[in-house]
Order: sequence, then structure tokens, then C-alpha cells
Amino acid sequence: MDPLSQLTPGPTHNGVTLRTAGQGTPVFVVPGMEGTGESCFHLAHPVLRDLDTYQFVLVDYGAEVHDSFDALVDTLITLIGGAAGDHCVFWGQSFGNLLAAAVAEGSNLPVEQLLLVSPFTRLPNWKVALGVTVLSLTPPPLYRATARLGGRYLFGPAGDQPDHPFFDSLRRSPPRDVARRTNWLRKRSFASVFSGLSAPTRVWLGAEDRLVDLDAQKAYFSGLAGRRDHVELTMIPESGHVVLPSTAVASTREQLRSALRS
Repeated sequence: MDPLSQLTPGPTHNGVTLRTAGQGTPVFVVPGMEGTGESCFHLAHPVLRDLDTYQFVLVDYGAEVHDSFDALVDTLITLIGGAAGDHCVFWGQSFGNLLAAAVAEGSNLPVEQLLLVSPFTRLPNWKVALGVTVLSLTPPPLYRATARLGGRYLFGPAGDQPDHPFFDSLRRSPPRDVARRTNWLRKRSFASVFSGLSAPTRVWLGAEDRLVDLDAQKAYFSGLAGRRDHVELTMIPESGHVVLPSTAVASTREQLRSALRS
């Protein structure tokens, strides 16, 4: 069974849908660029299922068709604002961290904590430009045929999970939509968005992340943690940009549980 089918569809706005499970303080989980949650469901859902004081709220933006990053952020502020209640938590994965941080920093939402897995302030410009070109020109059948192999390299190492549902989500993602979202990152830095966060913030980076400039991101987030008492950085051994190997998943889940319990 598709794990995402365990969630109940809720409010929808401009192609973004909130999908929920459980009751309690809402934890808005904003996935990576696939938009539908496979990049983080395996981390977030078991953790929140075990902590019965929290509600899992997947921010599914797989069907969005916005013209800009900022327009998508505006949609999220509207949608999440109607469901946040008196307090909430934001949980981001990859590109979803940019959205989560921008929503938290650009609104008055009652965010009590941010859990950010594989955030980045920017991607290398050559990777963005190459990615947009390749995605825009590759015929969909060829994209689907190569998405798994390319995904294992870019987002891995996969370790003992080479057939993780995340790789299937890459095959299903329309390449033009991925190109459109990737183009929003061209020559843009989100450092000021992260530095403007005031709520307690936990950051996890994969020690073997191949997608980002890892040295630059480690330097930025470790520097932020050194300057701001409410920011903490943890490196995930064996993990790439998406946490996939079973040992890395187990240890990261436990750290995320601990962060929520605290």
C-alpha cells in the first residue's frame, strides 16, 4: 500500500493540499521538490505516530503550478495559517526547508520549533543551470527511464534502500514542473531567510550529501549555530541529501523524536 494513502486529504488551495494523520499540535511537513512527501514520509510519519501529542500534516504541493517561489510561499501562508491553531511545528526536507523557513520568517504564524533536514542556502549555479536545461529538453519517457539511476547518485547514497519509494516519486514527477521549481533557485541565496528565524531550530545535514556544496553549507549552518543559541547543527553519518540507509534513518528518527519531546 502507498504509505501516503494513510493520510486524510484536507484543505486545498492553488494546487497545494494538507494531508493529515493523528491529533494534537500540527507538525507541518514540507517535502523536497517532488512535493508529494516520499523524501521525508519514512522519517516523519513513524516519529509523529509514536508521539501522540502531535498531528502529522503533510504539505503536498506536487500539483502546484505557481509562477514563482514567492507566490508558492504566499499560498502556503494562507493554507497553513488556517490550520496552525495556537502553536505548530515546521519540519522541512531539502527544497521544503526553503519554503518552511520562508513561511515562518515571512508570517506571524505561531511556529514553536523548526526541524530542518538537508537545508541549503543555495545550490551551485552550474548545477541549477544544467538541471534546468536537461529537465527542459529531456523527453518524459527518457526522463522516467533514467530518474532512478540519477536519483540514487544525486540524492544518495541509498545504502540498503536502492528501491526506496522516493526514487519512484522522481520517475512520476513531471520533468517540466521540476525544471520550473529548480529555476527558482537560479542565482538566489536563502541565507537571510534562515538567519531571520527566531524559533528554536534544529538542522541536520547528510555527511555524504552530493547535491549541495557541503563544505559551504556546513560552514554556514555551523556559523549560524555558533552565533545563535537557538540553532543546533547535527551531521548524519552515511547519509546523502535524502536520508535513506536504514542505520541513518533509525538514528535520525531518534534525534527527531528527542527534539520534539524537548
